Amino acid sequence: MNRKIEDMLKDMEAKIKDAPVSHPEPSREPTPPSLVFPHQNGVPKRYREPEWSPDDPGEWREPYTKARAVLKGGGILSLVGGRGSGKTRLAIEVARRIDPKGTRYMAAMDVFLRLQACYRPAANETEVQVLRELSRCRVLILDEIQERGNSEWEDRILTHLIDKRYGSLLPTVLIANLKPDELKKRLGPSIMDRMAEGGGLLEITGASHRRKP
Repeated sequence: MNRKIEDMLKDMEAKIKDAPVSHPEPSREPTPPSLVFPHQNGVPKRYREPEWSPDDPGEWREPYTKARAVLKGGGILSLVGGRGSGKTRLAIEVARRIDPKGTRYMAAMDVFLRLQACYRPAANETEVQVLRELSRCRVLILDEIQERGNSEWEDRILTHLIDKRYGSLLPTVLIANLKPDELKKRLGPSIMDRMAEGGGLLEITGASHRRKP
């Protein structure tokens, strides 16, 4: 019996010796509450806490600096590029350092669906109230601009909203999985003219971060 126990112990020691060494994850500093987005402002859960710091060196420092300069000046910024290139993350990290509580995030399609819901008999808000909310928030991020229907009604609503914010010097970010020329066709001359003054169009290139290991 003792011989069997001794053999078992040797076998266990050999397995432990050959086992891969696991390294604990480096501890992260707790996120200051002032940089965390409140849930009610629409920012998706995966983006509510910061993933990187603008002080870190790397590929994001230059586009972050450019985007922040536009938004600090109350301009209209368009972020275009392929899916997964980091456009939404960039916009949210900039807004985080400007005013997390005052930022409002919505997909463009959700804006129009919410407005359409105002026409129902049991609606608890009006079109005017929705547009007032979006036109007055400190920072507005409109994602997935390419998914809207491009109807005349949608064009008027989007132009009206952008014009209100432009007149109030409130920063707006438009995000689209499009190329620059495609975005210009989608937005039209009125919005593009306003964006050209104190705003800008920033193309985010590179492979999708969602597919990186």
